[in-house]
Amino acid sequence: MQLVVVTRIHAVNSSKLPSLEKINRFIECIEDYADELIIMLGAGSLNQLQSYSEEVDKLVGHIKPNFPVHIHPVYPWGYFTSALNQAITLAQDRKSELIAFQVRVITICSK
Repeated sequence: MQLVVVTRIHAVNSSKLPSLEKINRFIECIEDYADELIIMLGAGSLNQLQSYSEEVDKLVGHIKPNFPVHIHPVYPWGYFTSALNQAITLAQDRKSELIAFQVRVITICSK
């Protein structure tokens, strides 16, 4: 069965966005049981969203080239409901049979 993990990252400014090291650690933990990751990303501005998305894309492409990570900017963020609804649609479009909504601060990791 295809399992997609969905997480959301939201910050008002770039100082609140998680470091790329934390994103990498999250991916290392979920790659044991997940087939792919969807990150719903919200930030204070469109420029900030684009910049951070590009940084995460580069990190994933360099460190985890065989693990699919999809970053989807959500702007304006509003309430988290729109991001979750979009995530469900994205998972369905990918024919994922299972969706795990996982918060980055709670990891299930044996590493």
